Amino acid sequence: MLASWLVLSLISLPVSAQTNSSSGLKSRNEIAVTQTNKNKISQIEKYIQTYADNFLFNGSILVAEKGRLIFKKGYGLANMEWNVPNTATTKFRIGSVTKQFTAMLILRLEQAGKIDLQAKISDYLPWYRKETGSKITIHHLLTHTSGIPNYTAVADAVNDINTHQYTPPEIAGKYCAGDLEFEPGTKFKYNNSGYFLLGVIIETISKKSYAENLKEQIFEPLGMKNSGIEQPNVLLKNRAAGYEYGFEGYENADFINMESATYAAGAIYSTVEDLYLWQTALDGEKLLSKENSDLMFTPNLGNYGYGLYISKSKPAGMPTEITAAGHAGGINGFSALLIRFVEKDITVILLDNTRVGKRGNLENISLGIFRILNNLTPSEPSRSMQVTMIEKMRAGETGEAVANFYRLTKKERKGVFNFEGAESFLNNIGYFLLGKSRFTDSLAILKLGVEEFPESANTFDSYAEALMKAGQKEAAIKNFKRSLELNPQNKNAAEQLKKLDSEP
Repeated sequence: MLASWLVLSLISLPVSAQTNSSSGLKSRNEIAVTQTNKNKISQIEKYIQTYADNFLFNGSILVAEKGRLIFKKGYGLANMEWNVPNTATTKFRIGSVTKQFTAMLILRLEQAGKIDLQAKISDYLPWYRKETGSKITIHHLLTHTSGIPNYTAVADAVNDINTHQYTPPEIAGKYCAGDLEFEPGTKFKYNNSGYFLLGVIIETISKKSYAENLKEQIFEPLGMKNSGIEQPNVLLKNRAAGYEYGFEGYENADFINMESATYAAGAIYSTVEDLYLWQTALDGEKLLSKENSDLMFTPNLGNYGYGLYISKSKPAGMPTEITAAGHAGGINGFSALLIRFVEKDITVILLDNTRVGKRGNLENISLGIFRILNNLTPSEPSRSMQVTMIEKMRAGETGEAVANFYRLTKKERKGVFNFEGAESFLNNIGYFLLGKSRFTDSLAILKLGVEEFPESANTFDSYAEALMKAGQKEAAIKNFKRSLELNPQNKNAAEQLKKLDSEP
């Protein structure tokens, strides 16, 4: 989603040089440093480097203002095993940024008289569940107001489709046809199932695959030569590998079959340069009539148009409201953001291959760039406490020293660090250390969790388990009992107490 006011979702890595070569970006789109405030560009570069230095950005960026591309650069590594740098031509998974392309294909079908946006799912997919398919319109699917359950929120579904090859109708019939959560059109609830179904409808009407439709209707006409649908067995030149940040630093992201598992809801790969070609086309009438373009950019419930969030707000320091139109994306090992600040004609494209959403915020970077270009001071990046703690322990510091750093920082430098999700990450770090039989370090971190969250049954349960495994029976009993006081339904605590009571 877009950032809060828009209602939108420690070792420095090597940095690639700014790329002036172009893959289709010519004439008015050339980098025009001589016509742009060089100081602002320098500020942008330093600002993003601060994020990169703090493990909050690893990818490629492109910034355009008033129809001119003013900045593009790669930060960090596309492949960490081979030290391959990110560049402006590196191909990234863009996740849910895909949805605006799916919406475009639907609108082009409407423009050609082949689909009615107020028609029902059952009008195009006669095999779909009738009692719901006869109530849900194409418009409902486009605007996340269908009421269909989100298939990616079901663990069993995700585990199944991530590693198997199914046809789109097979997945749609099995996982995108659940009982409605609300009456269609009455609520907004972000939903990948709706866009998956739109892809099936596109294929049914056109008699061509979703990938073929993208290529013929969008990519080829716009010259987007480095975009497509990722297939599991096909080699893809200049593709970035996806990484997560774990307890031992960067690690490979889990496998996902992009072609079938995410499909029309999130399967596209692209580059910052190609996405700029796309954004430029969205601003005109090359692909859509003005009437249909207006439909795409008209906010409905949840400030969602067709494949885009559209929101107005007044940023601090600005005299008037600003409209932001864009979308974020996240998929195993990758995060993406494509956003345009309409009245100022500023476009920011950020593609990251380290799932930065768990440790930072691409939206914050885009807002910082917006502020720099409007002569306003950007907010300093908020460092991740989770990443900092892990890096300190990887450098050899004890659990007690790291816990004390947490305490002191929260007391004296809270604004510098992001403590979001502290209960969860303290618990996870403690369990990771416990799994490594680092009992003293684990106990120090889990004790901190109990201090920070004294009303959480889970923190006491975790601390008690570590105490038990460290051979501290009486302390373990005390903390299991406290966990049960907070949550009498805690079966694990009850079972462990029985086990401890029966021991000599």
